[in-house]
Amino acid sequence: MKKLLILIGCILLSLGLYAQPAFLGQVYSFAVDSTVDTGDKAFTSGAITQNGNLTIQVLCTQTIATSAGLAYIQESADGTSWVTMTYSNSSIQSVTNDTLTVANAAVEIWNIPVTYGYKYRLFVDGSGSGHTSYTVKMVLKPNFVVANPGIKEPKAWTQQGVTNTETVYFTTNRLTWNGILELQLLMTQVTGTAAGTAYIQESLDGTSFKTLNQTSNTIQGMSSVAAAMHATTAVATLTSGCVSIWHVPVTYGAFYRIVVVSSGTHHSHMDAVRLLK
Repeated sequence: MKKLLILIGCILLSLGLYAQPAFLGQVYSFAVDSTVDTGDKAFTSGAITQNGNLTIQVLCTQTIATSAGLAYIQESADGTSWVTMTYSNSSIQSVTNDTLTVANAAVEIWNIPVTYGYKYRLFVDGSGSGHTSYTVKMVLKPNFVVANPGIKEPKAWTQQGVTNTETVYFTTNRLTWNGILELQLLMTQVTGTAAGTAYIQESLDGTSFKTLNQTSNTIQGMSSVAAAMHATTAVATLTSGCVSIWHVPVTYGAFYRIVVVSSGTHHSHMDAVRLLK
């Protein structure tokens, strides 16, 4: 009975966090909508009454002519008057930029670490003479949760092999709570000369991914052990026997993955491990 009451309480709480029915940590998907020429479009959250991490993802798909315009995040204290969030005037954290230039197949993710506002929206300001459809998703992970299940010990993915110029992925399961995530990769050369690069991506749906990098506050603390990694891009240069480690200090997204881009002429084994606390 106690467990049932807790479950019911979580459901009721989730209804208060979003106008749309959703469990805490569950990704909410808006109906796909589109802009025509210079038209505008807004994708607005329900009332957010708790402090949490809000993450918003958009995928732009060109349907007629050439996609154009800008997409950005806005905040409101009353759900009526809106102000645009930028690096300079708010706590918004974006993977690459606070404003997305609309183009075919463009993907962007915005991370808002503290939900000060009552409502948030993705606003698309169309331009040009093209038609573009938008697939928008949001997820809210409350900051008031003290305990989470966590992972008691590291979890290893199934080993994958790469040959010459292959690309392979190591993707996490859906993460529904705030936590810290460590990702580790080992390349072991079998034949030839091992070579390639590896980096980290984030997603709300496990389909559209955005690359993380160190130029954003979102992933400060990323590092590499026994391998070269560029300071701004957080891309590890892979060689035989190298070990690379990435730190994600807040798991805003629902999915994370290591992308391994093999190069040269060789066959190598890739072993990856994740640890979530």
